[in-house]
Amino acid sequence: MIVAPAGLNDSAYSGQATTGARGVGYRTVARGACRVRERLAAAERPTYCQFYVPSVDESAHRAGVAHPETDAQLAAVCAALERELVDGLDPAVAERTLLIVTADHGEVDGGDPIPAVGGPRNLQFYAREGREEALIEALREGLAPLDPLVLRREELLDEDLFGDREPSDRFLRRCPDVLAIPDEGFAWYDDGHLSQVGMHGGLHPDKMLVPFAAGRVSAL
Repeated sequence: MIVAPAGLNDSAYSGQATTGARGVGYRTVARGACRVRERLAAAERPTYCQFYVPSVDESAHRAGVAHPETDAQLAAVCAALERELVDGLDPAVAERTLLIVTADHGEVDGGDPIPAVGGPRNLQFYAREGREEALIEALREGLAPLDPLVLRREELLDEDLFGDREPSDRFLRRCPDVLAIPDEGFAWYDDGHLSQVGMHGGLHPDKMLVPFAAGRVSAL
């Protein structure tokens, strides 16, 4: 049985990843924990019940891993589990119930990203010191299907791409460090990732460190 946010069990991914399991939806963490307790109490034979809670991850993405909002969200999850399972589950059921708490990944605060400017046919980038070459390599690799022209600041100035007049101080302050122009198509879309504070998916130790705890509910 999978207890997950309302609608999530209906996705194409869930249909494949949880084949054979019965889905139960919830709209608040408190209600989700209540649904877990109800299902465990009603089980007449050994059963497995997964309680999927994405709200802590969502808060960490939006506000940051160490942000008070994320701490509050985690506290709400712990309080719901304590109330419904540790305190609310029938003692006989709690005695034969193993609770496992884990996550699929860790997360770190990524800092303030520097977004691209310009437009989807004229991507302009400002690079942090020492990161220009890595940015150029990533652009050439990531945009390879669009056969982009990728130029450093010095090159685009030599080519007079922004005009043949002597550049003003204001222009030089705004001139990008790297320019990427796709041969065909568009090279930019905003999917919201640049607004996220917390990030995962890399090789940072904190991203690969996940919590894992297991214990009989009656012993908690």
